[in-house]
Amino acid sequence: MSTVQQDKNGPRAEANGFLYSRCPVAPTLTGIATQLGWLDEEASNETSLDILIQQQQGEHLPQDPAPHRERYWLRNSGNLKAIWARSEGTQSKVIALSATRSPNQLLALPSSGIRTVADLKGKRLAIVSHKNALIDAGRASSLRTYEVALASAGLTLDDVELVEVGVDKPYGDFKSSSGRDANALWTLRRVGQRELIAPIIRGQADAMSVRGSFATELGTIFGAHVVYDLTDSTDPEQVASDSSPFTLVASQALIDEKPELLNRLLVRLLKTSNWANKHQDDAIKLLADDLGLIPETVRVAFGSDVIPGLSLNLDEPNIRGLKAHKDFLLRHGFLKNDVDIEEWIDPAPLQRALETIAKEG
Repeated sequence: MSTVQQDKNGPRAEANGFLYSRCPVAPTLTGIATQLGWLDEEASNETSLDILIQQQQGEHLPQDPAPHRERYWLRNSGNLKAIWARSEGTQSKVIALSATRSPNQLLALPSSGIRTVADLKGKRLAIVSHKNALIDAGRASSLRTYEVALASAGLTLDDVELVEVGVDKPYGDFKSSSGRDANALWTLRRVGQRELIAPIIRGQADAMSVRGSFATELGTIFGAHVVYDLTDSTDPEQVASDSSPFTLVASQALIDEKPELLNRLLVRLLKTSNWANKHQDDAIKLLADDLGLIPETVRVAFGSDVIPGLSLNLDEPNIRGLKAHKDFLLRHGFLKNDVDIEEWIDPAPLQRALETIAKEG
């Protein structure tokens, strides 16, 4: 095995490259497996492939003319950019989903007087818009949180003023090779937090939408009040956002041409899930290392049941959530083309991996 080195423009174009990656700001089963070195062991058996391991926010490499330069890839992350890449013609399949709790909160400062969703009527809601992004994940996330939150009080987006706060560079433009780059993660968190909190600190808006561990961190630092959190709902179609349900997506070429490699990786991920559920404290520590957080922040931000939530499946509630978020993105113009979710899902690889484990006893 040889490792593809990363340059300033991302990984080199390699016809025989294999990329497996995950999001650096959300908990994933792939993150735990990578920390344990288990995916490396399986990938190292593929001596004919150049292996690239990435913890990257710019998932599906949307800055490239084609969403991936590697022919073979496996990506574990939130669903938004995966859906977008599919709508742009990427030949991929969803081979598993997970329903990890991921905060999408609507926050307001104590001085705002906003305590409930009903108090938002006539208020200014900030949207941090990444105007140069091919798909503006920050804007999509905010609109989703606002739309669902307002509906819970019988309100709509027409009942509030949306304040667009543009930034030139998406804070998600982050990649680190060989797992985790602590300095890059720190920059990502610092810049991201500054952009998110600025609108209400400067008085540009009365409330804001924040996702992931940022919500917990900003709420603690500034004493911001949680007006609404998508995860408070038990309806998978309302909880669905840019993050949950998390997707495990594989290139069609990996499925068709390297089925044995894909099966080994999936078996390892399923075994990682079993191990993590039996050793939850250790697994949370590994997640914390992967995300550049402390274990307590992982528990507070993503819930004490974060580990069971990482389990891979293709359960109907998760599929309905994926459809609901796709419909939202299409309705608001984030997608140029519709995506047939049922056609996009391929249950065969996960079923084969489960059968492999059953045969092993």
